[in-house]
Amino acid sequence: MEKRMKILIIDDEINIINALKRVLIKFDYEIISTTNPEEGFEIIDSLDLDMVICDYNMPNINGIDLLKYSKEVRPGAIRILITGYYDADIAISAINEGNVFHYISKPWKNEEVIAIIQDGLKKRQEEVDQSNIYKYVNESYTYLSQMANIIEKSTKNKSDSASKFPVFEDETIVLINSKDILYMTSQEGNVFVYTDKGKYSSNDSLSTWESKLDSENFFRSHRSYIVNIEKIEKISPWFNGSYNLKLANCKDNIPVSRSNAKVLKDIFGI
Repeated sequence: MEKRMKILIIDDEINIINALKRVLIKFDYEIISTTNPEEGFEIIDSLDLDMVICDYNMPNINGIDLLKYSKEVRPGAIRILITGYYDADIAISAINEGNVFHYISKPWKNEEVIAIIQDGLKKRQEEVDQSNIYKYVNESYTYLSQMANIIEKSTKNKSDSASKFPVFEDETIVLINSKDILYMTSQEGNVFVYTDKGKYSSNDSLSTWESKLDSENFFRSHRSYIVNIEKIEKISPWFNGSYNLKLANCKDNIPVSRSNAKVLKDIFGI
C-alpha cells in the first residue's frame, strides 16, 4: 500500500496557497502550508516531507535558498519552485544546479500544475519503493546481524578510540574503527556510515549508534546525522540559526539543526 504523500507549500501570499490547494483537492495528499518562510524552516526540520513547493520571491529570503536548505535536511523530498513569468531563467538555472525538480510559473494552467506535481511524487514513490526493497533485503540477512552482534561483543572491552564496529558492504561484514568514521546519516529509514575508505550500511538506528559511540568524540548534529567531532574543519552559518559543517576528506555538507546549534557552540566554546 502506497503511503499518503505529504506536501509542504510555502508562499507569503495566502491566495496562492489556497489556489494550489484547490487544484490538489481531489487528490489524497496531506498538505501543510505556511505564509511564513521562517516557519517553513521549522516544518522542514520536523516533518518527513515528500515534496516542498516554495515561492521564489518572498520577504527577506528567496525560495531557492529555502529549497537548498530542504535539499540538505530532506534530500528525498521533491523540490518545486513557484516563479513569476520574468523569473523563469532563474528557475531553470536552479533546476540545472540540481536544487529544484521543476518550477511552476504564474499564472499557471491547472492541468500543468497537476502534471508537474504528479511527476514529482511518482519519482518520490519510486525512490521510497527502492528504499523499502533495500530494507526487505537487509532483513533477509538476519544471520549476518547475529554474527555482527557476536563480533561487536568481542570488541566491547577495547577502548573507545580503538573500538571496532561491524557494518555492511553489500553482504560482507566490514569492521571499522570509530576514529575512522566521518559521519553517519539516516535516509528513508536506512543508516549509512561514511569513512575515509567508503560508504557502508548498518542495521542499527542512529540512536543505537549514539549510545555505542563516545559522546566526547561524536555529536548528534541533526536528527538524521551523527558527526565525528575530530573531523570537523569548518562551521558555516546557514539559515535561521542553523549551521553547515565541513569535514576533513569529505565533500558533503553536514547540517546542524537550530535545536542542536547550542550544543555545537558549547563543544567549541563559540
